[in-house]
Amino acid sequence: MDKILALLRTLLNLPADAGEAAILAKLESLSGKVKEDPAMAAAASIDLVELVNTQRTQIAALGAATPDPAQYVPIAALQQLQQHIAQLNSEVNVDRIEAAVQAALTAGQLVPSLAPWARDLGKKDFAALTSFIAGAPSLAALKMQSTQVEQTQAEKALTPNQIALCAALGQDPKEFQASLKAEQLG
Repeated sequence: MDKILALLRTLLNLPADAGEAAILAKLESLSGKVKEDPAMAAAASIDLVELVNTQRTQIAALGAATPDPAQYVPIAALQQLQQHIAQLNSEVNVDRIEAAVQAALTAGQLVPSLAPWARDLGKKDFAALTSFIAGAPSLAALKMQSTQVEQTQAEKALTPNQIALCAALGQDPKEFQASLKAEQLG
C-alpha cells in the first residue's frame, strides 16, 4: 500500500510527506474536473505506461540523432573568428584615427602636441574625436607651420637634374640622397 501511495503522490505532484487525506482530496478534485470536461476524460483514460514508453522512445531517438554540422560551429572556430574580426577592426580604426589626426593637423585644427591625446581619444571613442575635430577652429598659424614643414622637406628632396642623373645611371634616388647627406656631414 505504501508503494501505491508513493506513486500517487508522484503522479499527483504532491509532497513526499502528503497523507492519505491530501491524496484523496486531489483525486476527488481531478475526478470532478474529468466529469465536467470531456477532453479531460479522454486524457484520463490514456494508459500511463503507454505514455511513458512513448516519451522514452522519443528521448532515445533524440539522443541517437546526429547533429547537422551545417547548423553548428565548433567553439574554437568561433572564438578564432571573433579574434580575427577584432584585430581587423583595430587595424581599420588605427588607420581611420591616423587619417583624421593628420587631416586635423594639416587643416590647423589640432596642435601637434595634442596629436597623441587625439589618437588615444580616437581609440576609445572615434565619434568623440571626429566631433572634437569638427568643432575645432582652423588656426592660420598652425596652417603656416604645416606649410613651412612641407617646404623644408621639399628643399631636402632631390632636384629634377639629380633625379634625371639617377635614372640615367640606374641608381636609386634614395641611395643618391643618402650619399649626398653623407658628403655634407663628412
